[in-house]
Amino acid sequence: MFVLMDIEWIENRIHHICPTQIAAMRVDEQWHCLDLFYSRIRPRDNSFHKWKHMAYTGATATDFLYANSLYRVLTELQDWLRDDDIICFWFEDSKNILKSVYNLVLKRKVPQRIVILDDYVDSFLSAREMKSGNPYKICANYGLTAEGPKHQSENDVRAMQQALSCINYPAASLYASPPKAEAAKKPEVTPPPAAPCTPDALRPYQFDLNTGLYHKAGCSEIPADAVLTGHPDLKYFFRKKLTACPHCLKADIRKAIRDHNIDQINRTQYQYLYIDSSRVFHRRGCSAILSTSEAIKGSVYYDGCASTGRRPCKLCCPTPGTWLSATQKHTAKRKATELKVSIPDRTMNAKEQHAYDRYVQARTERFAAETEEFTSNTEKDDFYTLTQPRFAFFSASGYQTFHKRSCQKLRGLSHITGFSRYKDAIRSGHTPCKFCKPTAKFDIDCAIPITNKKRTGESIHDLEVLCHDQGYPYEQDGQFFCFSTPAGKWKIDLSSTPYIVYHINLLHTPHNDWNYHRQPRLFLSLLDTFDYILRHDRKLYDSQGVKYSEPNEATG
Repeated sequence: MFVLMDIEWIENRIHHICPTQIAAMRVDEQWHCLDLFYSRIRPRDNSFHKWKHMAYTGATATDFLYANSLYRVLTELQDWLRDDDIICFWFEDSKNILKSVYNLVLKRKVPQRIVILDDYVDSFLSAREMKSGNPYKICANYGLTAEGPKHQSENDVRAMQQALSCINYPAASLYASPPKAEAAKKPEVTPPPAAPCTPDALRPYQFDLNTGLYHKAGCSEIPADAVLTGHPDLKYFFRKKLTACPHCLKADIRKAIRDHNIDQINRTQYQYLYIDSSRVFHRRGCSAILSTSEAIKGSVYYDGCASTGRRPCKLCCPTPGTWLSATQKHTAKRKATELKVSIPDRTMNAKEQHAYDRYVQARTERFAAETEEFTSNTEKDDFYTLTQPRFAFFSASGYQTFHKRSCQKLRGLSHITGFSRYKDAIRSGHTPCKFCKPTAKFDIDCAIPITNKKRTGESIHDLEVLCHDQGYPYEQDGQFFCFSTPAGKWKIDLSSTPYIVYHINLLHTPHNDWNYHRQPRLFLSLLDTFDYILRHDRKLYDSQGVKYSEPNEATG
């Protein structure tokens, strides 16, 4: 069977490749679709999150972020393909990408034969004086409309099928090697034979077999009866260690030796140089060392040459440490640039950082107030409400307005209620304060519970133990730790601290296998994260009127 395949990918600033979607259609020899495989691929890291790139055509950023990993997609594709399938790409680049990711991810070669349709179809159309091009252009040339948008892999393979069908391309031709492109119809013009030329005109350097001297072409010292062999450069002269003509080759040999030495020095990291026959060592750019015909040796450090008993050259005056500091600065600057480009930013974004700052402030205020004596329970409750990091807006009993935490109008009020979002405060019948002017831009998008805290020494193994104790199936998929509970599916993003948690509610959406939603909280420890999930499931069961089995004591 033939498999029409298309793969889309994106390349980041340091030329790393990340496939984004892949589609494959199994067809018969009449180009009828027999089976279809399609999958989006989750980007490897933040350096590939360029959502306007054409490789992300056909879906939203969320669809790609919640897609399967490249390893899982390639494994499923490998299981879907048959050993006798012939994979058909339209262009060579797609073939190279598939072979590359197979080798990098699956550590194996593509077992199926791969052909490039453009090599076959172009010759087929040219021989019939028909217009060629990509599948969409072929369809347009013959009055057909291929399904769009372009660069969406599933649409691209359907366009390939439609194009091959409309031109009635014989599928059996793909079993053979691609036909050679027909020669241009212009008559071949045989160039006139070149006029015979002498060795002197053909080669810039001449070797006299009688005298053993190596000359430059046209040298007046070459005898009239000389038997000469021509050479394009001085390599033969240096390799055979011949004798140079003292009249014509002096400047050429000096330049060739200097260029050769510069090339050899540039291939090393030596900063101080010397030769065996000399008791002097030099800096890299010294003219004395560049003119030598002996083998050049050296050392990265000044002491390396000084320890051989040699003295510094009086011409270039090498000194210790002068070059080293500059080199170290250059290396540090280059590494800093590479670090900024090649390693994706895994720190908290602005909203997450604000949530963490609110958490630190609230926790500090709570600890500072532990020793204080509140005059009443109402005062204590108001304090805990104001220091709750998940609230952005506050109102007091008996008042219609709501305020920001810093508003002076809020001071001295009691029975305070908090709201996370602006619209929640509006829906409760309150109006915004005209003094502090709260707006929706102060909404709490994510928060850190005040009961959370950072714990040292945690690892993924701790999560595995907790899941094992509860009987939850789990796996690690790149930066995500994934596991399932009776009430839902969970993914913990381990790439940054605080951790980010994604969830699928299987009680409300039992057939949802991939559309995760983000929990509006950040977590500082894996244990707090797991405890939150247990409490979340218990509350979810209670809302459905289903009895919830208590977790094991081992989870604390």
